[in-house]
Amino acid sequence: MKKRLQIYNDCTGMTLVEVVVAAAVIAILSIGIFSSIVQGVYINNNTAQHTVAFGLCRERLEQMRGVGYASITTNVFSNETLPLTHLGGFTRTPLTCTLTNTITNLSSPTRKSISVQVEWSYKNRTSTEILYGIIYQKEADSNPLFRGDITGSININPNNSPDNEFVLSTPSGTISRDTLVQSYGGYSGPATAIRVKPKGNGNQNGLTLNGATYSLANCSTYTFQSSLMTVVVRNDKVKNGKATGKWWIDITATDTTIKTE
Repeated sequence: MKKRLQIYNDCTGMTLVEVVVAAAVIAILSIGIFSSIVQGVYINNNTAQHTVAFGLCRERLEQMRGVGYASITTNVFSNETLPLTHLGGFTRTPLTCTLTNTITNLSSPTRKSISVQVEWSYKNRTSTEILYGIIYQKEADSNPLFRGDITGSININPNNSPDNEFVLSTPSGTISRDTLVQSYGGYSGPATAIRVKPKGNGNQNGLTLNGATYSLANCSTYTFQSSLMTVVVRNDKVKNGKATGKWWIDITATDTTIKTE
């Protein structure tokens, strides 16, 4: 009986070494589990932030497309600081982001490239979400109407082709493309309306509308109307009293309507 009891006692309990080893194993497993939890939380937060940022980019892109091909020339959307998400906890500290956009005129006059970017910082790390898109000129954009103050110059085409129409209405009469011959000395004074199709590949992009660049396409015809308009019709190369260069019209006008065809 004593012998059996002795054997039983020898088989029960854990040695100190076993306890230490078990504690070490548990500690290692705990560290791994804790690290996995922390990493998982970070990944979830990062994914959530990028998801919201993508949504902001998509929303701004749709807004820009909604404005239309012609109106977006003035870059009507400014940079914004917006709430992205919060950092959780009781305080719900907000995490903000910066929303910016870029508009680029492409070689094709019927397309514009736009990009929307959201940038933010989290855990001392800067993250960015960018969305690209194209705005196409639609049939509904063929007759857009703008209004505002304009300044600048347009390189006009005075030949007799109907595709290069030029008509200037002044208090004393009308100046057309047929008027712009070598012997014509130009005009400087008030005007009420201009109908013009720009000439050149980029030389015509010299107008501003309400202080912002107003790009012109040489495939379109523009009509400017204002009761407060001053123009100068000039040739940039006059030799021996003859106009042998390019014809330009300089425009300064307020409260002007601009129609595109």
